Amino acid sequence: MKNATTLENTEHLIIDVRNNTGGAADAFEKILPYLYTNPILTESAQVLATDENIRDGYERIFNLVSGDTKENYRKKIVKLKANRNQLYLLYPADTIKYDTIKKKPSRISILMNKGSSSSSELFILQAQQSKKVKLYGTNSSGSINYLERVETQMPCKFFTLIYPPARLLRADKEKANVGIKPDVEILSNVKDWIQFVKEYKL
Repeated sequence: MKNATTLENTEHLIIDVRNNTGGAADAFEKILPYLYTNPILTESAQVLATDENIRDGYERIFNLVSGDTKENYRKKIVKLKANRNQLYLLYPADTIKYDTIKKKPSRISILMNKGSSSSSELFILQAQQSKKVKLYGTNSSGSINYLERVETQMPCKFFTLIYPPARLLRADKEKANVGIKPDVEILSNVKDWIQFVKEYKL
């Protein structure tokens, strides 16, 4: 990892996911070892395995990516095609474990707000399980219950329909649109959130 030495010599790491609308759920994978203090439970999610979702969602992305990501999507497509027209558990719950706990960073602060959504919220859910991590700011977007992205061209060609094909099982018990609550709320009159976190006494 390019910044490994810097991270391993940083006492207090501030991660800013304000207004981060997400993207690939594996985008934050390499930072997790620096946050890790104990096993991290991941969320399970179902995908409605229709031909349209497979074609316009997973096959479309498959044709745009390469390497390990392409192989990962190939496996997803095979599973979805084998379970057509079902709400298929494509992402079973899992536990992330690492062999070591890094001494540094010893304190990790995550800044979040209403603009933190989708896979940014997945990151927050995993990161907050660490004893090193505190969340600062306001509630996140609350769009975490439904994930990923399918783009379908409408018959008139002027409009494109964008919708999520994946549903987290937490949607059965968690209210939609509420968002993840921070450990420490930052009020609207605070202009410099980073300075606020630097000066905040635990």
